[in-house]
Amino acid sequence: MTTRVAIINDYKGGGRTGLSYIKTVIENLPNNWRATVFQSDHTSLTLEESQILLNREVRLYSGTETGELDYFDMVISNDAWIGRFLDKTPRTVYISHGSAPMPCPTDAYYAEWTSFWDVIILASKSALKLTGHGISHYRKQRLQSNSSSPIERQTQYDKTIAPLSDLRKTVLCPVPPFKIINKRHYKNLKNEDKLTIGILPTSAASIHPDLSLYSYLEQLIPTLVHEFPDADIIFRPYPNDLSDETLVHVIARMNEFLGHYPNFYCDTSQKASTIFYKTCSIIISDGSTGGLSFLINRIIPPIYFKPIDTSKYSVPTDSFYKLLEGKILVSETKNELIEKIKKCSEMSISDRIKIFEKYCIDEFIQDRPLKFFLELLDIKNNNDLSDLSYVDPMGEFYYSSKYYLTK
Repeated sequence: MTTRVAIINDYKGGGRTGLSYIKTVIENLPNNWRATVFQSDHTSLTLEESQILLNREVRLYSGTETGELDYFDMVISNDAWIGRFLDKTPRTVYISHGSAPMPCPTDAYYAEWTSFWDVIILASKSALKLTGHGISHYRKQRLQSNSSSPIERQTQYDKTIAPLSDLRKTVLCPVPPFKIINKRHYKNLKNEDKLTIGILPTSAASIHPDLSLYSYLEQLIPTLVHEFPDADIIFRPYPNDLSDETLVHVIARMNEFLGHYPNFYCDTSQKASTIFYKTCSIIISDGSTGGLSFLINRIIPPIYFKPIDTSKYSVPTDSFYKLLEGKILVSETKNELIEKIKKCSEMSISDRIKIFEKYCIDEFIQDRPLKFFLELLDIKNNNDLSDLSYVDPMGEFYYSSKYYLTK
């Protein structure tokens, strides 16, 4: 029985990395799926560029108001925001980004976006747990505050009223990593002769300012240049942050540093993240899932800068470091950061592999392909999804460790 599926690339400002999630889904389509790929003008890619990268037709997505999605049995997207506009679709599936959780600044953990979806697929066990607890918190707060009436939403064209689609059952489906983990290249691992330090802040909108690398760059860059004069230091801002008015002074200051420090560079090319990872021998981040993607790509643990006591902040912010204990390096001061850079650059291959394998065992599905889970989610198959994790309409979170190697 044919299942008609719309796959939408709608990640705001997203480039090749955002499209890679769509590409992986397409490469694992169940045999009975007839998929049509759409892309909005919110991304940084043209339709022609995406068609070349995906090797298939990509249509312009102009919004649900046109009714162009009414034909489909399922909609899958890499953009959480559009979930609230998909009430006519029998089953909606959101692709959660990255292979790690995020230190979200609120206890809701982005549930104001994700709570509208029927299914969320996640490649990280820790991210699944934080997502479940976040949606649970959000829904219980909605109900306790008597705000369960229809909520206003802004569409692309006008202000309308949304139905109670954020108070539904949301299934949290584990999937294997979207990026292939190839353990066969263990024998090719080596420590780099040249030290290249990558600075990778996450989106300023996704993290508390007290934790954001943007708040500390003006002090950190001169310190790193002084301590590691022979190293190249590459600052890679989050793409959307380049146009963020609140960060204009930070970006301007980084541009000034270009003239002062010949070994300091700004990477604003928006090229694929994997190219950046290959360039770097060290990654410093504040909470970006890119730090863990670096671990997966290079089998080198990332260094996360945490200059605050996170116990005073949101539950996801504090939980982030506890969930990833032993899988990342954490520094709380500039001196600690210098020590961790030296430790990481001198780390033995065997220690790098131990951290990498611990992360894979703790976080990832090991023995099931993505296609298995897409077939499981096929609405035409009428599969019982009750053995997967889910949050019910009342906000109760039911966690399932099925398919994971560890609880």
